[in-house]
Amino acid sequence: MTLFQDFSFALRQLHRHRVYALTAIISMALGIGATAAVYSVLYGVLIDPYPYRDAVRLAFITFQTKQGRGEIPFTLSEFDQLRRTKSVEDALAQNDESMVATDGEIPQSVKVLEISASGFQLLGAPPLMGRVFTASEAREGVAPPPVAVISYLFWRSHFASDSHVINKVLELNQHKYTVIGVVGPRFTWHDSEVYLPMPTGMDPKRRFETLVRLKPGVSTAAAAGELTSIIEQIRHAEPLLLPKEGYTIRVETLNDWLLGQFKGTLFVLFAAVALLLLIGCGLHPARSGYSPQRSCASLQHRCLGFDRDSRRTFARATVLKPSYQPDGAILRHAQHDVSRCAHPDGAHYGTNCSHGADAGRRRSRHAQFRTGLHLPAWL
Repeated sequence: MTLFQDFSFALRQLHRHRVYALTAIISMALGIGATAAVYSVLYGVLIDPYPYRDAVRLAFITFQTKQGRGEIPFTLSEFDQLRRTKSVEDALAQNDESMVATDGEIPQSVKVLEISASGFQLLGAPPLMGRVFTASEAREGVAPPPVAVISYLFWRSHFASDSHVINKVLELNQHKYTVIGVVGPRFTWHDSEVYLPMPTGMDPKRRFETLVRLKPGVSTAAAAGELTSIIEQIRHAEPLLLPKEGYTIRVETLNDWLLGQFKGTLFVLFAAVALLLLIGCGLHPARSGYSPQRSCASLQHRCLGFDRDSRRTFARATVLKPSYQPDGAILRHAQHDVSRCAHPDGAHYGTNCSHGADAGRRRSRHAQFRTGLHLPAWL
């Protein structure tokens, strides 16, 4: 019965202070969301890292300005030059495409990633079933075979988790591809559903996003120093590729690049939570000036005869010992004559003060509830 009364009291207080309650709920929701986002990144980066081989050596080539950063795309000829540098072990060129699966009753939009022939060897993630295409199947100047590697989720949705999916035909944009492999559930590179070898005969001026694998023992600073000269040569041929001035070439590992994508969002979440907490503290009824509740509590304290030490003892016992019940000196104060509650102008408050012990117990439960309500925010 006491628990039901406490919940009823809590609901009444929330209804009475709706602005404060709404602010507290929004603050807690944003705080939980920000915490989940932070721990999701930490889990993916530190606790359960990427499914790629030696992911610490995978890096993007970017440029940094005062306004932000951007990735540097390369043509296929520049990509070959990049692969021959001393600090790079291998490189991957990739191109996002949106295609339509036309082998079913209803056409289905599919996110396709065309990658260079050695892309799967660079990432080093073994397939769940079948195999992946290799560099020998897509030699330079030779059209690659019509093969496809599909993602785990696409295998489950499009092929209904068929264990005999290998060598089945997948039709994309009216072109048929033979499924040769299915990657594992954690392989979600670029969130693509189908991976195809990059076709030949593409525009030589077309630029592609590039990922490099650094050689063992090569730091990102050393790689950036070597690649800067190559990128400056490219900039002279393509003046619009990079800003005219005020930029630096950087080689960012996969971890740094991923954290950089979420850093602004996380800061915004933390700032919003801090602002809402400050607003919530400012709107708390106990921090305002006069309120009927405060006046009533002060009157009850005067009626019970509480001095400063008694109130301090009562508050400490209430917070530190939830099962505390007023006794001893406090109960003796509660048993004082009702006449002590008379107002200076003659008004009598016997009805409010005749049950001093019950009022003390109610205040005890009130303090316990508010302490429990504010404890998560303090933490």
